[in-house]
Amino acid sequence: MTDSLVLFLDFDGVLHPQICAQDELFCQLPVLEAVLLDYPRVAVVISSSWREFHPLTELRVHFSSAIRPRVIDVTPSIQKPNAHWLPGQRPEWPREWECMAWLGQMRPRGTRWLAIDDRDDWFRPDCSDLFLTNPEHGFTDADAPRLRRMLEERL
Repeated sequence: MTDSLVLFLDFDGVLHPQICAQDELFCQLPVLEAVLLDYPRVAVVISSSWREFHPLTELRVHFSSAIRPRVIDVTPSIQKPNAHWLPGQRPEWPREWECMAWLGQMRPRGTRWLAIDDRDDWFRPDCSDLFLTNPEHGFTDADAPRLRRMLEERL
């Protein structure tokens, strides 16, 4: 999938409401997957803080068997030192920094990407590669047409 679009995916506030009961976790995932099924060239990289506490194999389990193979990796954490991070250096837009660090390591320059997140303050102001969700609801049926338009523009 190296010629694919990369979708950086947050969980809390996207796949379920930011604040929710245990039985509501991932309640919006089927809505997102319904869109992704129509775009087989979209690879998913987990950018959620869940990646700090769960290995990729555990995170993939939440996805349907049709989407699971397309969940290919997790972003590096700004919390842990790596080749792109220096002590005392904290990027202004941390989630976007993590996405760009992953792209820089794993894909050729110019790779198309999109991030779905509920935190616009973790990305550059007016970031055109950010699909912002309402943290009270997460990704809903009403969001699907806009995501489809954004994917079509990038593919």
